[in-house]
Amino acid sequence: MEPLTIAEFIRPRLQGIRRLVDAGVHLADLGEGLDLPAGILVEVRDPSELEPASLGEGDLLVWAMGQGDAAAEVASAMPALRSLGPGGSFILILNGAAVPALDERVVEALVATRFQVVELAPVVDEGSWAIAAGQREGAGSTADAGTGSNEGRDMSLAEGIRLATRVVFASSSGSARGLDSTRPVAPDPVAQAEIQRLRRQARESAERTAALEASVSHRLELLAVKAVRQPRRIIRRLPEVIRVRGRRTRSGAPGPAAKGRSPAQAIDAWQESIRYAPERLHLAYGNSSPGARTRLVIAGLIRDQTEATLGPDAVVHRLLPNNALLTIERVDPDLVLVETGAFGAGQPWAYAASSSAVDRDRTLLEVLALAHRLGRPTVLWKSPAVPEPVGIALFEPRFDLVLGASSWDPGVQLATFNGSDLDPERSGPPLFVGAWDPRASQGDAERLLALLAGGVAEGLEILVEDRSLHRAEAFPESLRRAIRGTLDPADAAGRYRSRRVVVGDPNGRGGLGRTLEALACGARIVALPNDLLGQVAGEQATFVPPGADAAAAIRAAQSLAPLAETALRPAGRRIFDSHAVPVALAAISGLLGLAADPLRSRGMAILLGPLTAESAPAIVDALKTQALRPREVVVRAGSVPDMATPDGLAGLDDLGIALRTIDGAEDGTGWPGLAAAAAEPWVMAWPEGGLADPNALLDLAAAAESSRADAVGYGSGPSSHFVSDLPLRGSLVRRELLAGWATPGGREAGDQRLDGWARRGSRLFATPSSNTTAGG
Repeated sequence: MEPLTIAEFIRPRLQGIRRLVDAGVHLADLGEGLDLPAGILVEVRDPSELEPASLGEGDLLVWAMGQGDAAAEVASAMPALRSLGPGGSFILILNGAAVPALDERVVEALVATRFQVVELAPVVDEGSWAIAAGQREGAGSTADAGTGSNEGRDMSLAEGIRLATRVVFASSSGSARGLDSTRPVAPDPVAQAEIQRLRRQARESAERTAALEASVSHRLELLAVKAVRQPRRIIRRLPEVIRVRGRRTRSGAPGPAAKGRSPAQAIDAWQESIRYAPERLHLAYGNSSPGARTRLVIAGLIRDQTEATLGPDAVVHRLLPNNALLTIERVDPDLVLVETGAFGAGQPWAYAASSSAVDRDRTLLEVLALAHRLGRPTVLWKSPAVPEPVGIALFEPRFDLVLGASSWDPGVQLATFNGSDLDPERSGPPLFVGAWDPRASQGDAERLLALLAGGVAEGLEILVEDRSLHRAEAFPESLRRAIRGTLDPADAAGRYRSRRVVVGDPNGRGGLGRTLEALACGARIVALPNDLLGQVAGEQATFVPPGADAAAAIRAAQSLAPLAETALRPAGRRIFDSHAVPVALAAISGLLGLAADPLRSRGMAILLGPLTAESAPAIVDALKTQALRPREVVVRAGSVPDMATPDGLAGLDDLGIALRTIDGAEDGTGWPGLAAAAAEPWVMAWPEGGLADPNALLDLAAAAESSRADAVGYGSGPSSHFVSDLPLRGSLVRRELLAGWATPGGREAGDQRLDGWARRGSRLFATPSSNTTAGG
């Protein structure tokens, strides 16, 4: 492992950290090298002043050892270790000489307090020889750690921590002790750049040499030389020469037009590059094409399920080991996303970052290097689909952004998981979809077992995700009789829509996302307590605390009538606002500072007809109460007879709504003319009766994202469905459709119905009416 500075080791581990506790290390001396993100609080504390279990999730303790007597320092380190509660992590800097006794004492101190070193690396800072990172293992209180009682209760855990920590010291600190007394220096950037240039030049030369050796001209020259050296066999060689020449003639040589193309043009340069790298030919007719981008473009080393989730809201290009570099060059993505779940068994990138698939590791490094050369950010997502690869920590410093399994997920795909087309009866038994995680703590496993056992007593059916690492055999024996097979995640939405009650595990690996998907499909949720799920689900969820009767809770939820679609809207609004796929993509885009706005697909503009001095302020007041406000309002400057400009709409600026005016009086184009002037993808012709419901625009936008329809409005039925007609005013319509309505041969611009669109193939979607009045 290459030596690092202390700042280089600490910086990648600040993701999700809110407080950095400096126990006498003097981190302030690192200055700008540490580059602390905004929002991290730094506290300087003495280890003896730290209270037991006072540091938890979001806290990082940093302290040093090796300056004095080993036994005294280990004794002083015990209060520091006891101060870390569940979720806390630490970084230990080893100073002074490499004393073997210190290693052993450190290991025993960690074992006594149930802490494990997960990584150790040599450092180049003066006075230090290594730096280690670790975390707390197992359950229980840290207040009594170090007394020996924990080790006595769980000898296997203590022995596992001791063995794992010694392995880390033996494999990593050995290289650290090999550093000579002169201390290694940081590499010269100029020399590194020159080395990279020479390597790139050598690789290009090798590629051109391979292409030359495979070319027809080279083969012809070899055949000619062999014929000259063996004249008697020239007749036998002639058919081979003629056959090769014939193949070249049929394939066709570049014509004069092709030779005259300028390589400065991007497409021509790509075609020219195919001549020197024939393997690029299979990408020449890929699913990417030049042109303006309207969605985020992602090159992803991801699973099938992640691609299906992100696909409707972003342009996703899968990276495979055989074409990853070529795909990145071809599509020029906005970002490169690497998911650790794609390293699972059976995947194209199986066992990457685990030192058992060297070729895939090398390709992954080349992907990251190419993305950085192109100036494209790279994101690592430690997804909960598989256990974290053992060597992924070595790759983390090469990424621009690292996301943990609990800090980010791709969100709920509302086009798949929604409350449309619900089974009115939903008479099926309670359902649990997921997997049993054998790596969960004993307490979590016992709580989930009690919940599922109560469901089994009420006829619970368990469907195991067919792409999970641990299948049915991982479930406890008492639950296996309730297992009804496996379920592809792509088919989960139909299952959720047919059940009244879904039992969820929001605290497990990936369980919160599955529970939110079931919630979006209209099911009542019975789950273990979870604050985030409680904020979203509201009354649609029933939580079973530890020790409560899970069977009674499931039985009570199952006895309730199925929820109507309008009753699902409170939870659906929260999912749309905070947990949908565009929101998750916008979070990444914001963290990376990208210009792309994944939430632009939700932008809407309000189109206003002729105004009066009284109606303009009323419209501003109505928009002020909307939970989801439009981004702009479009109106004609001459629409108010006694005003040159609609001064009554001046209050829109205070609401963050842009006002776009069209000069001149009504010219006969009506709503299509106003839509053509709008800049947002969705437009609404203002209804004559206004918008009485403050959630009117929010519900229409959520229905548009769920249905992917061309126009969405309110209907009279009890459920959402596709229809053949809608009123224009009060419906959310795609801008390009309304802007192109007044075309030769089309319907009249003043027509107030959309049934003509349905006859021409446009999709109209009606959602149950709340308190909105839409004029006809």
